[in-house]
Amino acid sequence: MTHALAMVAWWAPAGSGSLRAADHSDGVPQHPQAVSTVELSQHAITGVSAVEVNDYAPGGYQGPLTPSPPHADGNPRRAIIVLWENHAHRFVFSHEASYCPLLELPNGAAMCNQPASRI
Repeated sequence: MTHALAMVAWWAPAGSGSLRAADHSDGVPQHPQAVSTVELSQHAITGVSAVEVNDYAPGGYQGPLTPSPPHADGNPRRAIIVLWENHAHRFVFSHEASYCPLLELPNGAAMCNQPASRI
């Protein structure tokens, strides 16, 4: 049986609006700054990438997320989005789905395969 290994890179904004891989030159991984979903949509993805965004909302919802339950970092729109080159679907680890990533389709519809809890 053959196993494939996918390389996941963290991306952050660099000068002139491009995305760049996080700097690991000193041997210590640095957490890059989050980008907006608009910035993310303007860049081609090579391979597999995991990108932190600061303005995600399920299904492209544009309204306020208030009132909202408290979040550890105060930003209910924070999410990690995993994208694949040449594929329109993506995994989304957001505040509302951090324990069960959403498989988001190109139209914004998303599904989660979390099993129902047993009582």
